[in-house]
Amino acid sequence: MATAIIKFNLDDPDDRINFKRHNKSLDMALAIWDLNNIIRKIDDEEITNKYWDVINNYNIIIEELID
Repeated sequence: MATAIIKFNLDDPDDRINFKRHNKSLDMALAIWDLNNIIRKIDDEEITNKYWDVINNYNIIIEELID
């Protein structure tokens, strides 16, 4: 079984920020999922295209994050 351990030095300001980012990553993924569902209901091709441009530029595969 593969394991990964990520350690942060919470006395270091940069590590503290990275720790917060890691801890909020699921919330960010769920927010993207919710936005995805909202965008699907909006009948505006320009908004939809811009949304997917951003998602694709960051190589985000929403289903992988939510599974």
